[in-house]
Amino acid sequence: MHETIRTLLLRHWGLRGALSVLPGYEDQNFAYLAEDGTRLVVKLAAAGRPARDLDHESRILSALAAGSLKGSVPELLPSADGQTLVEVQLPGEGRRLLRVLTWVDGELLSEVRDRPLGVWASLGDLLARVGVALAPLASQVDERSVIWDLRRASAALDDIAILMDDDLEAVARYFALQYLAHTAEPWCTLPQTVIHNDANEYNLTIRRDDGGQPCVTGLFDFGDSCRSYRVAELAIAGAYATLDAVDWEARLVALVVAYDAICPLRDDELAALFPLLTMRLVMSAINAARTITAKPGHDYVLVHQSAVHRALRAFRCVAPRSVESMLRTAVGRPLAPRPAALGDRRRRLLGGNLSLSFDEPLTVLRGSGSFLFDDEGRAHLDGVNNVCHVGHCHPRVVEAASRQMAILNTNTRFLHPAVLDLAEALGSTLPGDLSVVWFVNSGSEANELALRLARASTGRRGVLVHEHAYHGNTSTLIDVSPYKCLGPGGQGLPDWVAMVACPDAYRGRHRGMTPATGRAYARDATAVLDELANRPCGVAAFFSEGLLATSGQIVPPPDYLAPVFAAVRKLGGLCVADEVQTGLGRAGDHWWTFEAHGVIPDIVTIGKPFGNGHPLAAVVTTPEVAQAFCDGMEYFNTFGGNPVSAAVGLAVLDVIESEGLRVNASRVGLALIDGFRRLAATHALIGDVRGLGLYLGVEFVADAATREPAPRQLHAVVESMRRSGYLLSTEGPHDNVLKLKPPIRFSHRHARLLLESFDQALTEVEGVMS
Repeated sequence: MHETIRTLLLRHWGLRGALSVLPGYEDQNFAYLAEDGTRLVVKLAAAGRPARDLDHESRILSALAAGSLKGSVPELLPSADGQTLVEVQLPGEGRRLLRVLTWVDGELLSEVRDRPLGVWASLGDLLARVGVALAPLASQVDERSVIWDLRRASAALDDIAILMDDDLEAVARYFALQYLAHTAEPWCTLPQTVIHNDANEYNLTIRRDDGGQPCVTGLFDFGDSCRSYRVAELAIAGAYATLDAVDWEARLVALVVAYDAICPLRDDELAALFPLLTMRLVMSAINAARTITAKPGHDYVLVHQSAVHRALRAFRCVAPRSVESMLRTAVGRPLAPRPAALGDRRRRLLGGNLSLSFDEPLTVLRGSGSFLFDDEGRAHLDGVNNVCHVGHCHPRVVEAASRQMAILNTNTRFLHPAVLDLAEALGSTLPGDLSVVWFVNSGSEANELALRLARASTGRRGVLVHEHAYHGNTSTLIDVSPYKCLGPGGQGLPDWVAMVACPDAYRGRHRGMTPATGRAYARDATAVLDELANRPCGVAAFFSEGLLATSGQIVPPPDYLAPVFAAVRKLGGLCVADEVQTGLGRAGDHWWTFEAHGVIPDIVTIGKPFGNGHPLAAVVTTPEVAQAFCDGMEYFNTFGGNPVSAAVGLAVLDVIESEGLRVNASRVGLALIDGFRRLAATHALIGDVRGLGLYLGVEFVADAATREPAPRQLHAVVESMRRSGYLLSTEGPHDNVLKLKPPIRFSHRHARLLLESFDQALTEVEGVMS
């Protein structure tokens, strides 16, 4: 190869000299030394590398050479006929592209052991000057796909398992979550420009000043340059500067302060720097493992890896907010206010029976998409918040609320089109004659009104409910919620309420997810219903859920709801579908979970997800039932159906449809069910996996044969997941069912990361508690 390259250099550049091999990631690189001492770099592009990539690099080098950076960066040396990029024919290898560049003088930073803070300050200064010189190119260069582009780092996350180290994989998944939490919304407005994209110690040269102190003066190898986040340049340089450094904070500060003096950083860039820095380390680890797997012996990619792995493990304990605060202080920006300790204040100021999640309660200050952010700046993947249905702080929902709030908010005693538009839009998602709407503010208000409608329509008072069911927090609804009235502090069921067994096909009296099981439970329910009909109260309503939430995410077996609905109606009662927890597209294939059972209720109640965090709920019924409720007494709800709430509801419905979130709920839900069932094959603690769309339950058992509940083990797994950045919860009469009901924008990548971490948490808990 050396002789071939020497021949090509003589033919095209008229150069005679010695060649030696330089390390390279893709291209083949050579050092050229002429007899007069002139040094050059010869770069033979990798086979198949397109000319447009090298043209991109040429434009960047030309822009840098024209300014004050001459000598600090390489320049392209034209061939005898004026070409900076020459296509050559190599024997047995086909056509390749050859370039010659000037040598950047200085000692490689990788060979310098004494690295005072001035080194990192000089690097920050150099990168800022490079950034200024390249800024005009930001709108001129084409986008190119570079595996190291931090804007697109999520592509590397599919291969975390290639690291082949359980502990390192867990750390990588944690940082992957931090990255994914930011890329959807918070970082979409970060400034972008053309960056070098690989300022590591093997691409930097130093010279010593008059006092013998080293300063970074040279930067070369622009092969990975691309348009990306401006702050990514600093994050990448910082990632390598901090490797194995006991003074990593001081190094990072020196780097950032010097850069900021020339290119002032925005607040959002200071906040993004540390998550981007750690993501670069994750990418480095994954890409190195990929390369070694594909090309054994390609040792160049391993030069940093031991240090990268150590850094990832060390940075796992660092709070992003602490790094942001450190950098803000260093560049003279006011610190973001820190929340005071809230636990004692809460206990003093709020009711004592308001519970908190997790052994170590979480202080959350911000939400975005499927993530919540705590007071230390850490992101947590939210697996339980079915209130923020289309994602925390969805920009279109926020904008709709803000816009209408600035125009008008009043009650329904005035005419306004928004509430009618919302009623029509909601009605279009429902089957049959379900078309008359009352808007309220919560699921409890909705179920309370539904009970009034049923009683007004039937002239009876009795209610049939499932064991363990919960329908709301009003006094009347506590009476029809065995989950509360038969629990601690409850007063038991009143004489106008009857309770039927939960149609649990896994643990209940009748087992197996078959039509025969459904019919057996329906016969039991009909018997209880007949008994209620013989009481003075009669049968006014049957409150049901298409997926029983507080009972443990129970999906009723086939042929259950339809016979019970028929029996209720035969006795003159109405069927109420409580969709407060599970409705509005969460089931995936259907807007409403009752549709999965082939039934149409008389009344539907809608709550939690409707306002995506804004207090909005609804009751929808038929014109016949609605007319019976119009008995002379006005129904008025001060805030129900106000223009702001209507605007929010319309935005939520529009987002569900326009972003394909029902399809997403179906596909990601199936992937999660399949993933948990695969885990069940290797983890005996998982007894059953069930659910519809993105409302899932995973039941933990200590013994597969006896189905003894395993709440302690599940609690330990949930707490372990919380420490890893995943928010989950438990449910069911034995508190042994994992509850998973995330925002319905929850992605396949989120699901995959969650399953991988859940697998590891299960393994750890099984080892400790076996």
